[in-house]
Amino acid sequence: MKEIKKHSKNSSYSLKSFAKINLTFEVLRKTENSLHEITGVFQTINLHDEMEFSSATSIKVDCNNVYIPQESNLVFIAIQKLKKIFNIKNEGVHIKISKNIPVSSGFGGGSSNAAITLMTLNKLWNLKLTRSELIEIAVELGSDVPFFIIGGTARISGVGEIVEKLPLIKTTPIMLSFFNYSGFNKTKNMYQELTENNFSNGENTDNLVKCLKNQDPVDDNIFYNVFNKIAEKSFPNINERFKDLSNITGSKSILCGAGPSIFSVIKKPDDVSEINLPFLNTYTCDK
Repeated sequence: MKEIKKHSKNSSYSLKSFAKINLTFEVLRKTENSLHEITGVFQTINLHDEMEFSSATSIKVDCNNVYIPQESNLVFIAIQKLKKIFNIKNEGVHIKISKNIPVSSGFGGGSSNAAITLMTLNKLWNLKLTRSELIEIAVELGSDVPFFIIGGTARISGVGEIVEKLPLIKTTPIMLSFFNYSGFNKTKNMYQELTENNFSNGENTDNLVKCLKNQDPVDDNIFYNVFNKIAEKSFPNINERFKDLSNITGSKSILCGAGPSIFSVIKKPDDVSEINLPFLNTYTCDK
């Protein structure tokens, strides 16, 4: 997390909460407790929400997206978890979230907000948690949350709790194709569509990690998401969206997380300057 920007004497802080894409995402197997063992390289991008934290004696989470009520907001759940773990009675916080990251679209916006909350309250409440201890709490909130404790470019494995910081990928211009999802339990449903035929041995991720560690040029053809193979089952016409985005950028298109938004590396920058929403030009970053 970057340095907290403090507003004034009232202990108010503003932070950016960044989205992510999956440069690779593979499912290795299904565990005995019906979870999925994964591996992949996750990457933060410059698309972000704005979060403002203010010291208080009560708990309040105010989000500008009316479809995310306080009680179901992962930020609120993260606060309650910390209060329970440390038996915190008197400390509170007011958090204002300005959402720019599309909800339920594959960018991990809620997980990013939760991670920023854990790290900020660790400072505000003087909990003195180490990074490893933060990750232990983060994975209980969701498999993407531990990554956002680290950010930048990182290899994720296990069920999301193992995060290895990697050399930052060269700043790369990408184009996003937004698509909001109004269904229920999207990620769970996508996992349920997977069969053993979709499982892999992690080779795609290993190859990308090797390139990054050797500081070799990264070919976007190495990018991979297992959900690309089954996306059409859950998101009708997404194959046409893959083709449309690739025609614009000149490179392959990959699902963001469990979708349905997609990303593609921009190889034809002169052709994308006048493109408007639902497409967005952005870039990879180390946040």
